[in-house]
Amino acid sequence: MASGTPPREALARIYPGESWEGLPARLRHYGAVDERDFPTFEIPIAGAADEIKVTMRDADPAEIAVHTGLWRMQPAGSDAEVTRSLFEQARQDPRTAALAADGFGLLALQGLQATEAEKQFRHAAADPHAEPLALAIAGAGLLQVAGQSAQGKQERIDEALAILERSIERDSLDAHALAWYGEGAVLGGRYTPRALRALEQASRSLRGDPQLAKALDLARQSNALASRGVPTGQAAVDSLNARARSGRYEEALQLLDDMESATSDEAVKQSIRDNREQIASMRDQNRAVDAYNRGVDALEREDLTSAEREFQAALAGARDPSLKTSATERLAEIPSYKAFQRGIQAANKSNWTLALSSFERARALAKSDDLRRMCDKNIAHIRAMNAKRTAPAH
Repeated sequence: MASGTPPREALARIYPGESWEGLPARLRHYGAVDERDFPTFEIPIAGAADEIKVTMRDADPAEIAVHTGLWRMQPAGSDAEVTRSLFEQARQDPRTAALAADGFGLLALQGLQATEAEKQFRHAAADPHAEPLALAIAGAGLLQVAGQSAQGKQERIDEALAILERSIERDSLDAHALAWYGEGAVLGGRYTPRALRALEQASRSLRGDPQLAKALDLARQSNALASRGVPTGQAAVDSLNARARSGRYEEALQLLDDMESATSDEAVKQSIRDNREQIASMRDQNRAVDAYNRGVDALEREDLTSAEREFQAALAGARDPSLKTSATERLAEIPSYKAFQRGIQAANKSNWTLALSSFERARALAKSDDLRRMCDKNIAHIRAMNAKRTAPAH
């Protein structure tokens, strides 16, 4: 479920022998056991701490250099060369080399050198001495690189999230690392419960951050959808694509409706509406193609009534101009085929007057040379027969 699998599907996959409908009753029965069956015990609760102990030590020159360099990255207009020299100094010490690599990555981002920035952030994350802060900055930096290019975006986001997870596991109180992790998860469509918890925890410390508030809102909406069995994030994209590819367009449209109803963000709503229009257009076009093909089959069977109905359906639903043109052309041929068919039926009943007029009308309406030739042949045959019947006897 944390990866986006709907709860019902997750239960069926992990516990194939369990019934979704019967599970609540089983749980209630299991929980309704007499408490005397269990020994009583107490959990001691620690009292409030009387003091918070902080260990102090002198910072070494490399630490002073790297943190000064990182602070200098914030104000605009700081001398980049001075900052770079501080990172060069810190790079010489293995304990601060990872943070120095982060600093070089931030400088590269500032200079619009995304490839160099990516290289430095990865170098920082791979450093065995990297502290949680170095991992957090490396992950956040990779997220910025991912946001600058659509190519390889999802892979970079996943890589950044893995780095940020390492940072959070070692320092679960870093509000910025939690915020970057949660925002990155939302950016990559990974609306997991863990991402939601990270955003909620970060929001308590970083109040008033609009980007963080927006990511938290999206995560809450997506988790609410997941609790109802509606996929979100990448799982929603995969589900939507699967439904569309298999022709389950109404299911795809219902998923988009569910997603739209669960968000209050107008930009997200508009994006969902745009996707809905694309799915509806794909549905109508594919249905029109199917109708056109059925019309062609009906023509071959000389079922002109069905052919006309299918071509009209194709024309009504077609989104592609060439399909509209083809359906229009086939519809224009139907009257000539109907007239020719009436001529055949009249000839079979020896009603030569009706047969002749029908073939002549079919000849006038014909859109193809083949039909004109068949009309000409039948017209000539009937006229020759009429000439024989009216010729004087010798």
